Amino acid sequence: MLVLVIVLFSFLVMWNTGQYFRNDLILLPFCGIERYNLNETRALEKMIVVGLMVFYFLIQSGYESIIISLISEVPFHPDIETLDHLREKSMPRSMMQEIFHKHVVTVFESGLFLRWYSHRQHMYTTRTSKEGENEDGDIVKFNDLAPFWAVVGIGWTLSIVVFMLERFTNLSMELKLKAPHIKRIEN
Repeated sequence: MLVLVIVLFSFLVMWNTGQYFRNDLILLPFCGIERYNLNETRALEKMIVVGLMVFYFLIQSGYESIIISLISEVPFHPDIETLDHLREKSMPRSMMQEIFHKHVVTVFESGLFLRWYSHRQHMYTTRTSKEGENEDGDIVKFNDLAPFWAVVGIGWTLSIVVFMLERFTNLSMELKLKAPHIKRIEN
């Protein structure tokens, strides 16, 4: 709260004084963004800005340590591994728990777990058999990078063309400047 009050006060001081402060009293202490060299400002502005820098640094350091201590001191709860552990650790039985248990039993009795397991095994075996047949399938070949090489080639070609155009235009301008000017005498 104190930081917000000081930021608001700094904004109001800058807004009301206008031309007295060359630097921003909010951006300079927080971010280090100078509009004007702080060494060449007036003494009062130097004192105010340095005081704000020290204040914001102390506030930041204090809150930083509090936040880190809160993050590092998280209460430890052992992992729940089975449904029995869930029943022991969870809240008292409620209507949602009964519905959840009913759905788990329904999924188990319908054989979906076995179906999912067999499908996963089938996917694994087909993938490993395909990988065994083609061991070079993961290697990147030149044809795979053809679009990349096309873009790089076009970029190089354009840069060479632009370079040559700049070089010839500069060369022709230099020749025109060095050439003697001949005046025509009309009869």
